Formats: sequence, structure tokens, C-alpha cells
Amino acid sequence: MKNRLLIIVAALSVTLMAVAQKTRVVENPFFESANTSSIEFTRIEVNKELSVIAPAIDSAVKLLNQGGRLAILTFHSLEDRLVKQTFAAAAKGCTCPRNFPVCVCGNKPKLKIITNKPLLPSEEELAKNSRSHSAKLRVAEKL
Repeated sequence: MKNRLLIIVAALSVTLMAVAQKTRVVENPFFESANTSSIEFTRIEVNKELSVIAPAIDSAVKLLNQGGRLAILTFHSLEDRLVKQTFAAAAKGCTCPRNFPVCVCGNKPKLKIITNKPLLPSEEELAKNSRSHSAKLRVAEKL
């Protein structure tokens, strides 16, 4: 399955570049970003990078002492969304439906979210390291 997926992405990449050259828009950033995005998506899917985020955060929270902080640096919006959702679920605690008058699940919040909005790189960092533009840092503390 992995080999077949890589062949499909390679063919897509070659096709995109051929179209770009024939239409003389090789300098057009769309073609470069589309090509890069398809390769990035394939890497994420083949390596199952997103499926390990939530279990890794849960394991890290279990290892933390009370008051310990967990900081996660993400470089992709899909990763950041999963980290945000996992932190929010751990900070909420109760998993009962909203229409229940009283909590019956007994789950308590495990984390306190320290950074409601992610910390982004400073202008100085961006000047020194242009690849840091997509970096987002989220921090939570174990209760």
C-alpha cells in the first residue's frame, strides 16, 4: 500500500511539473506549493504521524508530576489542531453529555491550559530562521 501511494504521489508531482513547464508558469508559487503539499500529505499519511499525537500526549501527562508542564511545538496546522483538541479534552475532564444534570462519569480535569493561544515565533526569530514561521508552541500544566 505504501509503495502504491508513493507511486501515485510521484506521478502527481511529475504531472504538476509538466503542466507548469508547458504553461510557462514554473515560477508560479501555486505549482511549487501544490507539489510540496502533496508530498507532505503523503509523508504524514504513510508515517501515520497524526495518529500518535493524542496517545503521546496522554502518556506524557501520566508521567508528569503534579504542577509539571508539558510544552508541545508543532509545525503543521493539522498537528496543532490535534494538540489543541487533546489539551482541551484533558482540561475539560467530564465526558458526560451536556444534557445530563449531574456528572456521572467522575472524570476530573488532568491539565490546566497555560497558553490559550499558541505562542508564535518573534520577528527576531523569523529573521534568523525563516522556517520557524509555521511553529506554534502550546503549554499545559498537570493538575
